[in-house]
Amino acid sequence: MRLNKSQEKAANTLEGDLLIIASAGTGKTTTIIERYVNLIKNIGIQPNEIMMTTFTNKAAKDMISKIKKRTKSISPFIGTMHSIFLKILREHKDLIFEGYDFTLLTDNQDKTQIIREILKQESIDSERNAVNYFSGWIGKYKSRAIFSKDLSISSGIDELREKFESLKRSLNGKSIEEYKQFKSDFLQKNIFNS
Repeated sequence: MRLNKSQEKAANTLEGDLLIIASAGTGKTTTIIERYVNLIKNIGIQPNEIMMTTFTNKAAKDMISKIKKRTKSISPFIGTMHSIFLKILREHKDLIFEGYDFTLLTDNQDKTQIIREILKQESIDSERNAVNYFSGWIGKYKSRAIFSKDLSISSGIDELREKFESLKRSLNGKSIEEYKQFKSDFLQKNIFNS
């Protein structure tokens, strides 16, 4: 592959992270692929030591396809940020969520279904606005890493949590939350280096 001087410099950068910003059609993917191949073939870096992220599934598939044409060594950490971190959460859930009984819900429809059912059981209007209202509050708690067991509200929360857990189990193990704010847990437990 022919690279210009800037691309060549990026492809041959061996230490640390690398962020490539350029407009469409300027060779970003080609440069990233060349760096990947260089690290694997010439430097001896293992594929599982490399993480390559992009914004869209289409771009991620394109990167993987181009890498496969150059080497059979494919990193398990190529994809969108969302897909990579979801994979990490699934692979290390026992370590990350130690002490929490949970499963990952990756489909908003599943979350909506659970909230709607709880509202129905509590005789609360389960129309879209109410579901969105409660979903919004759940999101606010999640983004602050506040769990229901940590709330100092009356036992009503515990009752709702039990209903939620029961409904979750009835969905055949589909999970309760897609995201958790566990940056500190990742760093403290050194997840990325396990």
